[in-house]
Amino acid sequence: RLAQNAGMRRSALLSLALLWALTIAVFWQGLLGRFVWDDFQLIVNNTRLQDPAQLGDLLSTGFWNVSSSKAGLSEAYGQVYRPLVTLALFVQHQVFGLDARGFHLVSLILHLLCVTLVFGLLRRIGPDGARGWLGAIAGAALFAIHPSRVESVSWISGSTELWMGLLVLSGYALWIGRPALTIPAALLFGLALFAKETAIVVPAVLLVDLYAREGRVDWKRWGTAS
Repeated sequence: RLAQNAGMRRSALLSLALLWALTIAVFWQGLLGRFVWDDFQLIVNNTRLQDPAQLGDLLSTGFWNVSSSKAGLSEAYGQVYRPLVTLALFVQHQVFGLDARGFHLVSLILHLLCVTLVFGLLRRIGPDGARGWLGAIAGAALFAIHPSRVESVSWISGSTELWMGLLVLSGYALWIGRPALTIPAALLFGLALFAKETAIVVPAVLLVDLYAREGRVDWKRWGTAS
């Protein structure tokens, strides 16, 4: 049994190495990218983000409450609240200054972590044997290099989706683990809302997940996670 477990770990590490290599091969050129579009409002020209003394105010106001102009934004969109991403951008600015390569590197690392979680989740819920391995690799590879990933990985302002995805996937990994981990999973789902508001669909997804995997709905557990 120990030999079998060791073999599975080697297979998992090899699969992840291939997935990471594929992901890096597709997105590495993004590391050379510059600040574009909303990056200027959120980072380059945002003196509030660059001033540590304003961090408290920065985290307590809307995501687009920046020092530069908000022309063209609707009032509702201007009040979007994403303090987790704001904090992440603040920390990155303290580390990298206005070197866009550092921001791009963080985005690529976040994406690699999401790919790792997707692979692990597909292995856990998929069938045993070679079919399960191939399915997990194919599914994770599709997630890794799907054209829709370009905006979130290669555009710094699009990292909101990476932070949300990392938190949702981490929460889901706990969710399908043991019922005792429902509350930690719920906390991660809640944090995901502070990265991007589209995480609000998670309760509906969990409802479908419960019925699809277990054939019934544990309303108490679902309510706790929601």
